[in-house]
Amino acid sequence: MAGSRRRVRRVRNGIVKFAARPVRSYLRARWTFSEFLYPVSMPGIVSIVDGAVGDYVRECWQVLSRELGIVAAPPGAVPHITYYVTSESFDEPGILDAVALLAGTETTFTTQVTGLGLFAGGPAVLYLAVTRIEQLSAIHRRARQLGEANGGPSPIYFEEERWVPHITLAMDGLTPALTARAVELLLPRIAPMEATICNLAVIDERSGAHEVVRRCDFPARMVQEQ
Repeated sequence: MAGSRRRVRRVRNGIVKFAARPVRSYLRARWTFSEFLYPVSMPGIVSIVDGAVGDYVRECWQVLSRELGIVAAPPGAVPHITYYVTSESFDEPGILDAVALLAGTETTFTTQVTGLGLFAGGPAVLYLAVTRIEQLSAIHRRARQLGEANGGPSPIYFEEERWVPHITLAMDGLTPALTARAVELLLPRIAPMEATICNLAVIDERSGAHEVVRRCDFPARMVQEQ
């Protein structure tokens, strides 16, 4: 509501979720509390997010680039939810085959995108929060297991009890001042949205660009969010 007091809510493990517009002093005071060191330039297993949510994320990338000069997404980037990444070498044919097999057993479902969040630390990550329903947790668990069976371990914050499903909006070069401004720009554009999870993909970021190595769509069956 116009003129109302804006609030920020802190959540455990270095996560801040914005219920409304943040104050800059809060970001300056809380900037270093996170234990998160978000992975950059790693291969991973993800779900690519299409439709209205994907369009919204691309719009946010454009706004942040145009208004703040932030390179919000590397070349080739696609909106996605990440289940597994590794900084070590991995068996690419093994992972590609395993992802294709897993995708063939999954069912398309929907979940809610609920607002903005922040992994504060080095580097900070501004993201869209995604509701962690059981189907999403199950895919994360299976994708992480097959990833680690064919590659190295994932960072600790991809462990089942720590994982926070999200879609990244910006991460490189986010100072506290830029983050506050980015939130102010994006909050008026936020509305509850429904994300359709209908695929698994392997993305490789090691070149500095995003390459979708393989995308495997789920069979054409649909279940409703529970």
